[in-house]
Amino acid sequence: MVMQNAVAILFANLKGNLGDLAILEANLVHLSQIYPGYRIDVWTSGFLSTDGDRLQSFIDAGGPPFRLRGKTPDLPMRRWRKVFSSAGLGKALQPFLIASAQREFATEAQSFSQYQRIFIVGGDQFDAIVSAAMFGTLKAIAAINPRLSNFPLSVNPRTQTANAPALLRACLGLIEAPLLVRDEMSHRFLTGAGIACDLGTDSVLSMAARIRSIPASDHATGMVVAITRTAPDDPVHLARLLSALRTLHGPVSTLTTTPSADHVFLDLRDMGVAYSAPGTWQELVAELRSATLVISNRFHCVLLAALVGTPVLAVCNRAKITSVKDAAGLPFWSEGLNATTLDLVQSLLKDGIGQREAFERYLRLAESQKTSPLMAAGSA
Repeated sequence: MVMQNAVAILFANLKGNLGDLAILEANLVHLSQIYPGYRIDVWTSGFLSTDGDRLQSFIDAGGPPFRLRGKTPDLPMRRWRKVFSSAGLGKALQPFLIASAQREFATEAQSFSQYQRIFIVGGDQFDAIVSAAMFGTLKAIAAINPRLSNFPLSVNPRTQTANAPALLRACLGLIEAPLLVRDEMSHRFLTGAGIACDLGTDSVLSMAARIRSIPASDHATGMVVAITRTAPDDPVHLARLLSALRTLHGPVSTLTTTPSADHVFLDLRDMGVAYSAPGTWQELVAELRSATLVISNRFHCVLLAALVGTPVLAVCNRAKITSVKDAAGLPFWSEGLNATTLDLVQSLLKDGIGQREAFERYLRLAESQKTSPLMAAGSA
């Protein structure tokens, strides 16, 4: 196949998470500037569903055009993979699963010869179980077209339970330097495994000026709780927290960035709690801007709220949020919903200057780092 004026985004997450859609927009904007007039093809992860309604809302909101090209392979032997992992045989099985995914995608990979460059994206999708599908896809494509780069990604340390360091180095080594990661957690893990990488930052920060220009929504949001469930007893602690917040005499609402994951947990309208599921990442920013406080363990909720100057209480029961807390040196944070108390919220609202200054320092540093392998640090 003859190479065309086209580039590709590989492993886009279109399951409906507004943070991932904001990442996609940032990447599309950047590529349309670097490759003016080129077609941009988007390939999604085969092991993730696509939220068609949210994707259409994303398209309707404008932005650079793209072509949704197809899906990469799903996880080989998904059911048996977990069985082998629980038996401690994950590392022994992994090379065979990678080879299986590579064979499955070999024919489709031929079409990648048309691209001037292929850009890999991803949150913490390079996880223990799903990494076999992703690495197999990379190997199939690299055999046809080695022009592989990446936007800043996260690599979950759990991947070491399935991938020996030598295998990780071989698979991630298919990506041309600099391999960019978006958080300290991924940087520490990969450098510890002997994999050279540069610490970049989340692609969304390339749109920082645009995000800060989005006005607040025209309705009073009040205190917003945007939590994804991480523990069996979270519903009990969420109900307790919401009841406590309502004693502060202001609107209290729950918000989800990913209805498919959080709707059942957060839709508590039968308790008299307002519930919001913004349709686009721009609407999300507008609601976060109108809030008096955001309590969240969702990375992009924390990041976007901090960008628009809304007080944020980070709930650090997820690795990416803990990484933000550590990097920023936040004076106010909680370990989980069970530790998110009214006293803590009141302390933040009363004496939040230190929290705001910590976020401002964190954002200044983050915005100076790379959001793309094609730009110099500080140009984001």
